[in-house]
Amino acid sequence: MEVLLDPRTIAPLLLGAALALLGGVVTQFIFWRLSLSHSKSTLLTAFRAELGVIRGNLGSELAGYRDSLRINDPPTPTVFSRPTPIFSANAGHLGQLRDNDLVEHIVEVYNSLQSLSEQAMLYKGIDNSSFDLQDLNSVHLAATTTHVQVMKLHNRLTNVPPDGKINLDETEVESRKYFADHAKLLEAGQIHAILDRTWHDA
Repeated sequence: MEVLLDPRTIAPLLLGAALALLGGVVTQFIFWRLSLSHSKSTLLTAFRAELGVIRGNLGSELAGYRDSLRINDPPTPTVFSRPTPIFSANAGHLGQLRDNDLVEHIVEVYNSLQSLSEQAMLYKGIDNSSFDLQDLNSVHLAATTTHVQVMKLHNRLTNVPPDGKINLDETEVESRKYFADHAKLLEAGQIHAILDRTWHDA
C-alpha cells in the first residue's frame, strides 16, 4: 500500500493518464473537425449542383415564356413550379456551413423559388387563353427576380467574384436587364408599368 501511495509512483501514473485522456480528446476533436469540413464540402457541392440545374431550367423556361408573350400566345405559368429536393432534405443542416451570411443567402433564394412555385401553381388547370396580361406579367416579374437571385447564389458557390467576368447566355443577360428595369420602376412606385406592359413590339 505504501508503494502505491508513494508520490514517486503516483505522479508518473497520473501524468500518463492525463496525457492519454488529452490525446483522446485531441483525436476526437480532429475527427470532429474533419467531419464538419466534410459535411460542409458535401452540402456546398449538393447546393451548387441543384442550383446549377435550376439555373439552366429556369432560364429555358423564361426564354419560352417571353417568346410566347411576344407573339401574343399566352404562356403557361405552371412551368415555374419545381421541387427543390436538396434544400428540402438539408434545410436542417445549414448550420454545418458555419457561415451566417451564406446561410441567409441560401434561405432567401430558396424562399423565392418556393414563392414562385406557389404563385405558378395558382394557374394549374386554368386554360391559358383566360389569363390576364397583368397576371402573366406578375409571374414574369417573380420569375425574373428569382432567376437573377439563383444566378448570383450559384456564382457565389462556384467562387465567381461579384464583379467577375463570366459568360452569360442570352436569357441570363436579358434577365439581368429586366431585373434592373424592374428595380428602377418599383423604386419609383410604378409597378403598374411592369404589370401593364405589352410585349408585341418588344
